[in-house]
Order: sequence, then C-alpha cells, then structure tokens
Amino acid sequence: MTFGRPETLWLLALAIPIILVHFYKGRIRRLAVPTLVFWEQIVLEQQRSTALKRLRHYLTLLLALAALALLTIALADPTVPGLTPEAREIAIIVDTAPELDAREPDGRPRLEGARDRIRAMLSGLYRGWPVALYDAGGVVEPSTLDRERLDRALSRLPREVPVSSAEEIVALARAAQPQAYIYVFTARPLSPADGRTRVVPAGTALANRALRSPALAEGRITAQAVNESDQPAEATLVLRNRGRVLSEEPLKLGPRESRRIERLLDPKAMPGEDLDRGAFVELALVPEDAYPPDDAVHFVVPALGPPLVVVVSRSGPDPHLWSALQLMGAVSIPPEKLAETRERAGAAAVYVFDRVDPPGMFDGGVLLIDCGDMGPEAAAPKLVDWDRRSPVQQLVDWSDVILRRARILTKGAPLVWSDRGPVAAAGRAMGRAWIQFGFSFGVADGDFALKSSFPILLRNAVAWLAEEGRRAFPREGVVGQVLVNQAPLSEGATDVALTTVRGAQSQGTFVPVERGEARIVLTQPGLVRLSAGGKTEWLAARLARSPDLGHLPREEGVAFPESLPWWREVPAAMLAGAAALLVLLAEWWIDQRTSTR
Repeated sequence: MTFGRPETLWLLALAIPIILVHFYKGRIRRLAVPTLVFWEQIVLEQQRSTALKRLRHYLTLLLALAALALLTIALADPTVPGLTPEAREIAIIVDTAPELDAREPDGRPRLEGARDRIRAMLSGLYRGWPVALYDAGGVVEPSTLDRERLDRALSRLPREVPVSSAEEIVALARAAQPQAYIYVFTARPLSPADGRTRVVPAGTALANRALRSPALAEGRITAQAVNESDQPAEATLVLRNRGRVLSEEPLKLGPRESRRIERLLDPKAMPGEDLDRGAFVELALVPEDAYPPDDAVHFVVPALGPPLVVVVSRSGPDPHLWSALQLMGAVSIPPEKLAETRERAGAAAVYVFDRVDPPGMFDGGVLLIDCGDMGPEAAAPKLVDWDRRSPVQQLVDWSDVILRRARILTKGAPLVWSDRGPVAAAGRAMGRAWIQFGFSFGVADGDFALKSSFPILLRNAVAWLAEEGRRAFPREGVVGQVLVNQAPLSEGATDVALTTVRGAQSQGTFVPVERGEARIVLTQPGLVRLSAGGKTEWLAARLARSPDLGHLPREEGVAFPESLPWWREVPAAMLAGAAALLVLLAEWWIDQRTSTR
C-alpha cells in the first residue's frame, strides 16, 4: 500500500491520548456507610462478571484505535494494489487534419467515427484518471476529471486553427505531459513515438480524385488532375468565371494517373467575360467524391488588359513623362474634365497628376508629380539612397541622378532619400494607393527623365498602382493560415465581411477589426470576398496540400486501458472511511451493552 498524502499519518499519534483516557478511572473517594450488607452483595456480583467486562473494556479500546487507524488511512489517500487503479494521465489527440474531413462510404465524416470511439473509450475509463484533449492546432481541453467538459470539447472539433503535423502534435502533448499515455486518432501515417503512445486509425481507406498544384502565369491557369485509386475514374472538368460556366468536358483518368490541365484565359476569345478587368476562376471536378475540398482549385486573376492611364495637367504633361506614358496607352485631360472622365473610367484607371493638385481623397491608384501636400523646398538636394525592395523600384537605379530642386516629403513610406530628407514616397490602404514625387521630370528640375531607369520606374509604378498597391490582403492564401491585412483598411471599418464562394455554395462570416488589424483564418478552399468600409477584395484560398485518403496508419502502440468493474471505481479512501464509521458504530454498541448491565 502506498499513500498519496503520507504526511497525514502523524494522526496515528492520537492513539496515545486515547489509551490514556481509556484507562484513566479518576480519583477514588472514601465514604462512610452505615452497613456493608448491600455493598458486599454488589462486590460479589461484580466479581462474577469481571472477566467479561475486562474483555469488553479492551475490545472497545481496540475498536477505537482501529477507527483512528482507518480514518488516518482514509486521509492519507491510500493506493491498494489489486484494488486501487494505478495513477495515470491520459492525453487524447484528435488529428483534425484535412484527412479527417473525408466522408466514409456511409456518408459520415471520419471525424464522427473518431468521436464515437473516443466517447466509448471515456465511458469505460477510470474516473480518477485526468484526461487532456488535443487537436491538430494544440490544446483543446487541459487535463481534467470532468468527463462532461471533455465531451463538450469533443463536440467543438474541428476548430478554426492552423494545422500542425501529427508528429508535432504528439511532441507537444509529450512535452506538456511527460508521463501521460497518449492515444492518437489520425488518418495520417504515424508511428508510435514511445512505449506510452498508441496510434488509432480513423476511418477506412478511400479512393479520391483531386486537382493539385494550381499555378497562374500571364492569364494561363494550370493544375494536376490526380486519381488516387487503383480503379479508373471519370469526372466532368468544369471551368467557371464569377460563377458562370465557361466550359465543360469529360475527363477520364486511369489508375493512379496524373494529368496536367491547362486553360488560357484570352480576352479576345471570351469577349463577354470582361477579362480585361480580371477574373475569379474556379476549375472543378464534378460530381464531388469522398473529399470535396480538393475537387476544385481557385484563382484570382489580375486584369489581363493594360490599365487605363489618365494624365491630368493644365498646359499639357511634361514631354518626357508623356512620351513614356504614351507607350502604355495614356490619355491626357485638363483638370476641368477630371470628373467626367472619372465617372466614365471609374476607379480602375490610374490617374497621374502632373503639377496639378488632386481634388481631396482620391480612391484608386494615383501618381502625384510635384503637386499635392508637400514639405519645404530644397535646392540641389543630393540623393543618398533608395528602397531597392519596393516593387516600384525593381531594376531602377538612382545613382548619379542630379536634382536641381525638390520638395522634402513628410508623408508616406520613403522611396528615395536625399541629404535633406525623402523626395519620393508611397502610401496604400484598402482600395487606394498613391506614389508622390517631390519634383517634376522636366530637365529644368533634374536629369532623371533622361536615364534608362525612367520608363522602367513609370511602368512599375503604374502596375503597382493598378493592382497590388490597392490591396490590403494578399491575392492567395492557404487553408488554416492566419491572414493579417498588410495595409490599412478603409477608414472607419469596424469589421471585415468574409464570403467564401465554392461552386454554387457560399458561406459568410464577420471578423472584427481591432486596432486597425483584422486576423482572418481561412477555413475552407474557395474564392473569398473581403469587404470593409465599402471596399472589396477577392483572394483564392487553397489547400496547403491535398490529402492522401488511401493510406492509413496501422493501429499499434500501448494497449487501450481496460474497463474497470464498478467496485474498483470506489476510491480506497472512501472504503477506509466507511470501515472507520462501522468500527465506531460497533464500539458504541458494545459500550451501550456494557453500561446497561
């Protein structure tokens, strides 16, 4: 027998005062009586029952000491071999990776079967063993004896958290509970890490066909169609743009075959799709199979036509500027025509203000040249450095550029520094982007317009202002990934509305904006619409990997804990306490019998 609280055994020392009190008879007083006749009779009767009384006297003492010993043992939390189950910690891991979302032939997800098996395991588990619950994102429920709490935690799975590898989850549980017995319910290949781990396969091997490795380049989308079965597979390959079906064609794949799929999005061949403004494309295999999330891949395609560039100037744009922008199909207008042009061209155009102040807040992409809200003027500033990592300045060299006059800018992220301060800067927010130069490109203000970097800079600037500069979120994301806005959201935005579109299905939710930051967890693949403060962006959510449903781990490792009979569920401390009460009751009964005779 071992004790969980051996420090309570000092209570056995109370046996000493119990013995002393039991044998203490008090002081004998002498009294004078008129006759001894009656006293002699009492003494005679007492002598006849002395042996029995003495036996009862010692028996009550033994019972009192036994009751003390039993109560002390109960308080010391005893562990009795063969009666009390050994102390044990349990950690249950539900590997909520994509493999567990697959549907079994009866239509139930693998996760449901894993839940049922875990609940059956918990129902036969000794209630004195604490159990912790983990999933593919980490701790779901810390170690607890509350089985109802564990059941509620099981019902919450899967959570919207990033997914770790099965090995990482086991390592996390082992680090948190080094002595725990770990039971891993998984559909991913895994071997037991040690003698305290058991791997439990969740589900059965399933056939699956999938689209993998999506790629987008210059309006051309590609993917790999894969058959993960030993049997031939048939499907219909469907191409959609903004939910509209562009094409359908049958697809046959042999056993374990992988085939490259390629589609060209040509604005001329698809005049009604408005591909010049971009596209939201889904390439899907129908009908759905055991794991629908990998039956489709999605693309947010940028505008396939050149952006419209509008130059706003009073007396005509600078000749060098106009020569470079004309190659991009730019048009020139006076300030008086700005409202009319903007109404017709919209915010999709890039507006260049050449020495003309823009009219207040301006959505879209804006290039400001020697205009707008600027700082003090500096004569002949010397350029000392520039931001080489900025997409606006890829392949641009400011070395040996001479500026005769420039404004020192006080707003935005600096792009070009002089010895007096920044002379070029950029800024961005959801739905709008701007680049500002504190000087014009006329030869009177400098010689940069004569450099070979000048047209490269303008091309980079227009491309950034037309597309990436206006985005707050990336164009692509991975399911399970946490996305944070890379640029400020629209002013006054308190939340971001998310709508995930997949085929004809859509699902929406809201994410709060805290301190200007929105943290978005992508939970399923599809085209995701992000709306905040009247501005909208789209991104393509993709699987980090397509799961292999045909290979399950072997069930191996430490055995499941055996179900205990009901009487072994009763704590030894409770049994010892009950025995102590019975002993005290017997002692009281004997004492009452003795006192009545």
